[in-house]
Amino acid sequence: MIKIRNIINIVIIFLFFLGVTDAYTQNDGTLIVKVHGFRNNKGKALVGLYDSPNGFPIKFKKAMRYTIEEIKNKSVIVIFKTIPKGSYTVCVVHDEDGQGDVDRYWYGRPKEGSGVSNNPKKMPKFKDALFSFSEGLKEITINIQYP
Repeated sequence: MIKIRNIINIVIIFLFFLGVTDAYTQNDGTLIVKVHGFRNNKGKALVGLYDSPNGFPIKFKKAMRYTIEEIKNKSVIVIFKTIPKGSYTVCVVHDEDGQGDVDRYWYGRPKEGSGVSNNPKKMPKFKDALFSFSEGLKEITINIQYP
């Protein structure tokens, strides 16, 4: 009876360590988002990383990850760590009044400055702003545009 219990304990310990090492060998990476073109340093930059169209482009709390950043020298750098391989979009809004939300026109476009990955001239659909991300390090640049 003792031998079976020892074997079971060894198997459980082995499976535990297998799971721990698997977590460290996932192919996650780091995404650096450089945002330029803010017209001033007032307010905050709302930055969302989306892995699905849910909430895109300006419902930041529905993003895979989001952050609120200070604007310095009319630019912002955001570093998202442990990002799994996949396709993503990033949206940035200049929250000049510092309310923590996005002021919009009746048709949905932000009244404040905004920008998305791939830097289209108009507010795109989710698929138009997608970029591929694989393990390692990737850097993208977003230019803020004002209405």
